[in-house]
Amino acid sequence: MKPFLIAYSLFVLVVSAVLIVFSKETSFLMINGWHTDFGDLVFPFITHLGGGFISGLVVVVFLFISYRWVIICSVSFVVTGLITQLLKRTVFADCVRPMKFFADNQVVHTVPGVDMHMYNSFPSGHTTVVFSLFFILALTLKGQQRGWGILFLLLAVLGGYSRIYLGQHFPEDVLAGSLIGVLVTYLCYFLVNSLLRDRKWAQRGLFKKAISHE
Repeated sequence: MKPFLIAYSLFVLVVSAVLIVFSKETSFLMINGWHTDFGDLVFPFITHLGGGFISGLVVVVFLFISYRWVIICSVSFVVTGLITQLLKRTVFADCVRPMKFFADNQVVHTVPGVDMHMYNSFPSGHTTVVFSLFFILALTLKGQQRGWGILFLLLAVLGGYSRIYLGQHFPEDVLAGSLIGVLVTYLCYFLVNSLLRDRKWAQRGLFKKAISHE
């Protein structure tokens, strides 16, 4: 967990610095404007790391390992999703996406075949999901090799970056989504884990094999 959080703190500092130095438009165009044929090929797939299918698959896998982690995952995904959608559709309902923001000029790089959205830009829902997902995976390997935490953080960052690369979100949307994904997930983990860590049934999965506490 610590390697993930340390690397994530660095990510937050770097993105925050970019947003302080450069305007919303400039920071987006700098990132979105750097593209390659390889990126156009892979990022439409990478962005699905923040989709519901991968998250659902992780929950199914945990069914065979630990009911406690099933509950932690489910609660985290539901709560982070509700918070993100509530913010998108109420407080920040007027925040438009890059394709709408730059509607008068063709400066946004897009990838053929990717459906572009115009509204509900802030915060990024895909980024919330992908950071919540990989932070949970980092939590499951608490005390294990540090390299896994760094790998999970890199995958989460790639998922968030893909939203800018594909022209779907501004950097500030991605930063906010990552904060919701990490902070709210950690709170859900702490609360659910506190309630269930001493429940024997929660330590078992469909294979009926108990796992040790973190």
